[in-house]
Amino acid sequence: MKLSREEIEMMLGPITEEPRAVREWKEEASKKEAVSLVIRQLKRRFGEVPDVSLAKIPQLSIEQVETLAEDLLDFAVLKDLEDWLQQNQSHQ
Repeated sequence: MKLSREEIEMMLGPITEEPRAVREWKEEASKKEAVSLVIRQLKRRFGEVPDVSLAKIPQLSIEQVETLAEDLLDFAVLKDLEDWLQQNQSHQ
């Protein structure tokens, strides 16, 4: 006997939660996209960005990457990025 989704939900309740592995995969994909975007923005704004600074960005949390994406709009020089990374590396 094949049950419809509606019949299954009537028996078990609404199916609203994604499996943890799917959620984690989506979060990781979202973070990779955000990191990639921030790096492209930094390179466009400053040209060459030191590898040591670029290597720190993927180590940030997704929330920190999102904050960096906003804050970098106010950066005037690469030192601003270095200062931001130094301040935010310890808050992971």
